Amino acid sequence: MLQELLGARKQLGLTQVEMAKKLGISRNYLALIETEQRKIPASVADWLVTFLKQKSGEPLNSSADPPGAETVICHDKLRLAPCPLCAEKSARIGELERELTQRLLALCWCLDRA
Repeated sequence: MLQELLGARKQLGLTQVEMAKKLGISRNYLALIETEQRKIPASVADWLVTFLKQKSGEPLNSSADPPGAETVICHDKLRLAPCPLCAEKSARIGELERELTQRLLALCWCLDRA
């Protein structure tokens, strides 16, 4: 994936400063990614997937992708779905978010009645 990112920047003829601006990250962070000192964040991976699909002429929502498929990074690889362990962690985070929301709403309701 790193090679694709470097290739995309060179193909576009952009400096690190220009590419970083396009990606919404700092030039220093892009340099760290390009030298494999930092992992590629999901936002950069999403941009890269879109760029590569456009470059290949493939529609952005490929018929090969399942409906509603979203590209995710799981263990440093682009995938259409996370592995079972990451999916389980994501589901648990969702549960905790819902529980926290319910507790905050209950607290607000109690404060309104006071």
